[in-house]
Amino acid sequence: MKNLRRNESMIPLRLAVAAVFISIYIMGSTSRAQEVIATSGGDHHAGGYSLSWTLGESVTESFVAGSFILTQGFHQPTLTVVSVPELADPEISVRAYPNPVDDHLSLHIDHEAPESFRYVLGDMHGRPILSDRMHGQESQLQMSSLPPGIYILSVFHENNTMHTFNIIKR
Repeated sequence: MKNLRRNESMIPLRLAVAAVFISIYIMGSTSRAQEVIATSGGDHHAGGYSLSWTLGESVTESFVAGSFILTQGFHQPTLTVVSVPELADPEISVRAYPNPVDDHLSLHIDHEAPESFRYVLGDMHGRPILSDRMHGQESQLQMSSLPPGIYILSVFHENNTMHTFNIIKR
């Protein structure tokens, strides 16, 4: 009889735990949206018309009406454009090696004043991890204490981004 009462008193607790897990599952599954990683995109509005576009989408269907052609894909309502900056001076050679890296990453700059360059190694969220000025044409970045992952190495000259590398740490 005692076990029966204990099992009956556990029913509300079991229902509450089940409700929590179901709520977490529903919230997690409904908050996910399709994402597109694209090289460019934008929104334009004029004369009561609007045009939203993303370069590099998968094409699903096209419509033709007279001289107008509409091709639709998987455009997203919120757009974040990520681009890779071009070298400010193509005459300057910037190399980071080895990539992927285990312990030490070498950063080499061919320039008559390499000390005028600085670098920032950041994580994928943009938080800086290492930052320093170049000391000669080649600097060594100590990577052994960092966890495996992808890092972003940016090289600057006079506050201009000269080059950006995706560095893979094993």
